[in-house]
Amino acid sequence: MTGQLSRAGTRPDRPADWRLAGVVAASALGSLLVFTHLVQNAQHDWFDLSVYDGAVGSWRKAGLSTSELYDYLKPGTPYGFTYPPFAALLMLPMTSVSLQTAVALNLVASGLLVAAGTAWVLHPLLRRTPWPAWAVLGTALPLVLLSEPVRQSMAFGQVNLFLAALVLADVAALRRGARWAGVGIGLAVAIKLTPAVLLLYLLITRRHRALLVAAGTAAGATLLTLVLVPAASVRFWTQALWETDRVGKVDITDNQSLLGLLSRIHGGAAHPPHALWAALAAAVLAVALVRGLQAFRAGDDLAGFTLAGIAGGLVSPISWTHHLWPLTVAGLLLVVRGGRSATRGAVAVGAVLALGVNWWANGPDAPLRGLGPITLLVENAYVWLALVLLVALPTRPRERAVTG
Repeated sequence: MTGQLSRAGTRPDRPADWRLAGVVAASALGSLLVFTHLVQNAQHDWFDLSVYDGAVGSWRKAGLSTSELYDYLKPGTPYGFTYPPFAALLMLPMTSVSLQTAVALNLVASGLLVAAGTAWVLHPLLRRTPWPAWAVLGTALPLVLLSEPVRQSMAFGQVNLFLAALVLADVAALRRGARWAGVGIGLAVAIKLTPAVLLLYLLITRRHRALLVAAGTAAGATLLTLVLVPAASVRFWTQALWETDRVGKVDITDNQSLLGLLSRIHGGAAHPPHALWAALAAAVLAVALVRGLQAFRAGDDLAGFTLAGIAGGLVSPISWTHHLWPLTVAGLLLVVRGGRSATRGAVAVGAVLALGVNWWANGPDAPLRGLGPITLLVENAYVWLALVLLVALPTRPRERAVTG
């Protein structure tokens, strides 16, 4: 026997029933908070999903041979479709159902993916803790759903959780040595360009086969789209991609990237010194790749991918809070690491992500607006959190399966 079980076949030090009851109560409260938040966010009309639905539906009516996809703007707003046309092709089935049905399907699919991803990341903890798996996951899942990147992605109907699932599926495939590892990252890059930073991580860790599979998948999907919808493809790569105003203003609080931070420091200037931004972005990438390589060599590939993902959010010109799902993964990794310092780190990360700290300084009437350094700290909370995790996220070898 491995020593994991007692002679009676039960785990040692099993928590008392009153503790389990407390976990159930906390989980129920967390689930209620999540449900309440999602209902309250219905007032946003599931903004991003409605943009996808409107743009792709308008394109379908005008004919897929046109570039109408990038002419559409959501009524009363300056926002339109900003992703490559490959993403629009994947969204075509959505236009066959009502927006309300699409919202419901998106919420259900997102919730299932978050639950599966949380269980997978926490698997090492589940194997060693005396707590029942249902109690651990029942406590963790509501907290994950409450984290800013997850709850905002679900509330706005965003694609980020689907991209996270593709990346995590590739991490699992790499662990198994699957020949198709890289397909998930390639599809994520073809859907939304920002995951391309993960290609650098594959390069520096010398997973050349996975790198070729990922790059080939992204290129193949893009070229296939060019053949199927040439007008929209040419429009995106030659024009829409470079129209940064389509995405949103760089200096608003929502943008938790290095460029957003610099823009706010420079008094809201849309274009702070490019040399400074380039230098900081290069430094962030260098730190992330060096630490990612160290994590990979230690056998902690998930931490390596997470560090690269955090860097991707920092160096991207626009990183809305719902883009920053690697921060949530980092919080889960801190929980898995255990130990006093990691636990404190997990609590700090969880608190920042759950409370939406940056919004406390958003807008002229915000309680922490106009307070100098305090406003600078609070309004850019996720930038600072990402930078701290970039240098402080602990790594250790992935726990091996116990054999009898």
